[in-house]
Formats: sequence, C-alpha cells, structure tokens
Amino acid sequence: MNLKKSLFVLIICILVFSLGEYLTKLYGLDPPYAYLYVGMALKLLALISVVVFCIVFVVKKLKKPKN
Repeated sequence: MNLKKSLFVLIICILVFSLGEYLTKLYGLDPPYAYLYVGMALKLLALISVVVFCIVFVVKKLKKPKN
C-alpha cells in the first residue's frame, strides 16, 4: 500500500468520524433518535476501520523481507 492510498483511507476515516460526531449532536431534533444511532454507527465504523488499517499496515511491514 503506497503513501497516497494510506493517507486517502485515513482522511476518509476522519471525515466519517466527524460526520458521525456531528450527527450525534443533532439527536434533539429527531424524535426516534435516528441521527443519534446513525452517528454512533458512523463513529464506530471509522474507529474499526482505522484499527483494521493499522493492523494490516503493521502486518505488511513485518512480512516484508529486508534485502
């Protein structure tokens, strides 16, 4: 995975997390709390994707043979 792709994935995760944070602040405007739950799901998705990305990055670095 090259640097551009890595930065793109991290920026997308930050944007998704920010959107989730924004949606959780709108819960007072939505009686069935759909914004709250969608915002929480987006935040959780962003956190899980960052953790998976870091694990994959570390595994690829460890498996890469040093010449």
